[in-house]
Amino acid sequence: MENDASQPKIDGMEAFFMIALCLVFDAVDFAATFLDWFFGVGEIIKFFNNIIASTTMFLWVMMKDISPTWNLAGGGLELIPVVNALPIRTATMAITIWLDRHPRVAEAAAHITPIKNPKRILSAKKKI
Repeated sequence: MENDASQPKIDGMEAFFMIALCLVFDAVDFAATFLDWFFGVGEIIKFFNNIIASTTMFLWVMMKDISPTWNLAGGGLELIPVVNALPIRTATMAITIWLDRHPRVAEAAAHITPIKNPKRILSAKKKI
């Protein structure tokens, strides 16, 4: 019997819906970028879209007990005005899902990335 560490925390249907949701958020960003160029109202739409999308993705990743490094990086890139028209959120969610399904690569990436899972850090008991 395999241990729980080798099993992915994200199942296939859940991954499909999260990628689809990220595509919707990225499509709204893409459309709002062009609204901003022609009518000047896109920044307001992108602001609220980014708040909703970043909060949703961050809470979902934390609920699954997965490191939020890639989602935080994607959220940071979404703040750059013209760059946020690209599907960055979808790419970072795909990377997060891929790392969940490949634990050896995720282990190696954990040594490179400085952000660990804050849920684990907060719940860790201090040794005196």
